[in-house]
Amino acid sequence: MLSEKKISKQNKIFELLILLLVITSYTIPLYFYGVESTEDYSHTNFFLKLSSENFFNPFFFYFDLLGPGSRLSLGTGLDYFYIPSLFIGNLSLFYFFSIIFCFYIQFNYLKKLLKLFNCKFFYLLFVLYSFNITYLNQLLINDSIKTLFSLSFFPLIFYYFLKFIRSEKAHYFFKFLLAFSYFFLNSHPTTNLMIIIAFLFFLIMNKSFFIF
Repeated sequence: MLSEKKISKQNKIFELLILLLVITSYTIPLYFYGVESTEDYSHTNFFLKLSSENFFNPFFFYFDLLGPGSRLSLGTGLDYFYIPSLFIGNLSLFYFFSIIFCFYIQFNYLKKLLKLFNCKFFYLLFVLYSFNITYLNQLLINDSIKTLFSLSFFPLIFYYFLKFIRSEKAHYFFKFLLAFSYFFLNSHPTTNLMIIIAFLFFLIMNKSFFIF
């Protein structure tokens, strides 16, 4: 019989291969064919590039070439401490590290989240989640990296949300609060509203936290 260490090593290699499969399935088509839409390129990504040229100065609100009456930031999302924005000077690297960053978070926290439900089909669900219609549209047709970030970060905030509800421990609440704040600052306002409504509904329907 295989030892536990050998089995664990094989599982890690298998997980790495699945993660690489998902990442390359998006990065290769984007590198060779690009995207059709340039909405975020002309707004969000443009602001990130200006911000990086000004060393991510939080008081950078005006760019004279945009003309009088304009105010930064442009677009919505990816404005606050979005780590891959360090590579915004090279758009290919920005997309590459955004996809790695987001799918890595998604993989690890979706795995933790599904363990809470004793789900045995994590790998299948991860692949299905990674190739859902929203990802395919927003990454391969549009250029909405913030949508990738929002959907990848959702398992993380939902995981800490459930851990807090189950354990009622303060450190899980603060982890949830920190993760949700980062999510809130870097996601689209409509996405934030939907997530808040979903969490409130989940909280109200939970027997141990029924607020009425």
